[in-house]
Amino acid sequence: MAAAFVMTANAIANPSVPGRPLSPYPVPLSAGAVSTHAIQKKAVTVEKAAFFVPGVNLFDKSAVTPDSYVNASTGTIKTNVTYDASDFIPVVAGNAYTQHYAHQTAYYDANKNYLSGEQASTSPATPRTLTIPTGAAYIRMTVAKTVLNTMQFEKGSEATGYQPYAVQLDPLLIPQTNTAVISDYVERAHQIRVGRMKLSQLESGVSTILTVGIFGDSWPTQPNRFSQPLAKALRAKYGAGPGVGWTSFGRHATSNNIINANVFSPNGSDVLKKLFTWTGNWLFSYSGTKKPTNSSPDTAVVTSSTPGDALKATIPGTSDGGWSTCRLGFVGTRDGVIRYNWDGGEWTTLNVQGSGLQFVDINPPATVNRL
Repeated sequence: MAAAFVMTANAIANPSVPGRPLSPYPVPLSAGAVSTHAIQKKAVTVEKAAFFVPGVNLFDKSAVTPDSYVNASTGTIKTNVTYDASDFIPVVAGNAYTQHYAHQTAYYDANKNYLSGEQASTSPATPRTLTIPTGAAYIRMTVAKTVLNTMQFEKGSEATGYQPYAVQLDPLLIPQTNTAVISDYVERAHQIRVGRMKLSQLESGVSTILTVGIFGDSWPTQPNRFSQPLAKALRAKYGAGPGVGWTSFGRHATSNNIINANVFSPNGSDVLKKLFTWTGNWLFSYSGTKKPTNSSPDTAVVTSSTPGDALKATIPGTSDGGWSTCRLGFVGTRDGVIRYNWDGGEWTTLNVQGSGLQFVDINPPATVNRL
């Protein structure tokens, strides 16, 4: 049996039902079919970018529908000048989330179709925890204008302190070995800006404190090589307000020709040996690598447990102007006690007990030339 079909003048080659749109056969794009330049700017939203994650606060106050509220019974947006309606906020079904303002709320599926809702709490200002129902992928909520700037919606069953809405790079995509390096570089850049700001303030005559840290080996440790010329230049330009800065009792373990002193000490070791003296059985740790291991800002530490041992430092005093306070750095012990005086005056007894590196005030009298 055979059949033949003949197209007539009124035949329709692609028949369709009137009023029903055609459903074309989908053809998936092959890998690499869409190049980068073919994607419009801002076409990929943060929500669609897999490498971004939200911060603690999931509520974005800049994306609200103003003068509106969410109808919890229908999911529609209604007009009310007292409130603002949030945007669609992605959520995970079965997880707990906490609202800091508990008013009308609605859940939606992945296609943003309404599923169900939560009515306003009798005390909206009291945070409440919601468990996202099955099938829900988005949530919208009503926020009073009075709390718009402090509203927070966060994952978990605890209401934590307010944080502004933010998105960030997913930390799981950043190798943990590099996070400290990134933080370190950010901190360095910040300190450079702070240094420039303080120099600008000094240039304009504004009172401020410029702190300079110098790191390295013996070149920065011994003042006459770098820190002393720098300090003298700063003092000549901006005045003696900061005083003498850090003064070290440290010296080399086997040679008293290497004495750290301070940035205003004489250069010659023969003079330094007269201005800085140690009497008794002192143990010197010049680099902080030997006992005691608790290092000072210049890594040098001197210790003694013998009663009567003494040390003396001659430094520019208050009579030269520029300073009236002094702090002593020490490594605390179980029963440590010392005494000190200024310019041969009355002795003051001081407990140096505890653990770790500590500082205590030993402020001088109005006029003094040495400790």
